[in-house]
This record gives sequence, C-alpha cells and structure tokens, in this order.
Amino acid sequence: NNTKRYPIAKYISKRYSGRYSLILDEAHMFSRDSNQSRAAQNLITGCVKLLAMTGTLYGGRASSIFHLLFKIDYDFRSMYGYADSSKFTTEHGLFETIYDLEKTSYDGIRRNNSSGRVRELPGASPAMVVLLLNHTIFIKLEDLGYALPEYKELVQVQASNALWPWD
Repeated sequence: NNTKRYPIAKYISKRYSGRYSLILDEAHMFSRDSNQSRAAQNLITGCVKLLAMTGTLYGGRASSIFHLLFKIDYDFRSMYGYADSSKFTTEHGLFETIYDLEKTSYDGIRRNNSSGRVRELPGASPAMVVLLLNHTIFIKLEDLGYALPEYKELVQVQASNALWPWD
C-alpha cells in the first residue's frame, strides 16, 4: 500500500484556509504539546473566526495558560515566542523563594549561602488581566435564559444470577 498519510487538520487548514469558522470546545485541553493540540493549532491557523470555549480557563498557575494563549492569540505570539513560557511565567506568575536554614551553636538559626529554590505559586499577576479581557466572556449557564430541565440522578442496579455477562 503506497498511500501516504496526511493529517486531516493540516489538510483542512491548507485547503480551506480563510473560509471557515472554528468552534473549539474544552480549549484548555489543547494547551499542552500533543497530537490533538497540534491538530487544533493547524485548524486555528486557517480559520477566519475562532470561538474557544472552556469551563476551566487555566490550571491555577500562570504557566498553565501560556500555550493556550499562544495558540489562539496573534498579538500574544508577537509578544512571546514559543519558547518564552518561562519569560511569561516570570512576568505574570506568583513565586516564592524557599531558603535552607541551618542551626548554629552561636547565632541560633541562619540562612545557608545558597540563593534558595524558587517555585511557582497558584495565582496570577493582575497584569495578566490585560491579556485576557479582549478575548474572554465569563458566563453562567443560567445567564443564557433557557429553561433547563430539572436535574435528577437515578441509580439503577441490575441484579443478575448469571456468573458471566454472556450467560
């Protein structure tokens, strides 16, 4: 079989570039590097309009939203390169520095000579709001004004004397 394989998302993006709109549901799932993420990036590149929907905007830390913003926002790509995740996180994230302490017989406790470990904390700088406001709508389901059916959960247990499901 001499049939070559070609990614369908790349084909759609090239063949129909500038002629389709894209609705991307659960957009936060495409923020990491995966095949689905690359397919979404190809489709985003060729679309005229994009509606990226998610119930989880970001994972709580500034670093978790970088790749999503990089994929969907042209202006963001002009400010940051693909490898600038740490630069973005430094500018828009929250950090704490943890120092190692050592006990001494004279002074009590003093800091080690090391500069400490830096780790990212949950949260984001208010400066990130400027990057999100032009592209974000926060809406609840009841804000849509639709009469939704009543929600019920029913547990059904199926009793069976059969030892195996195919009996």
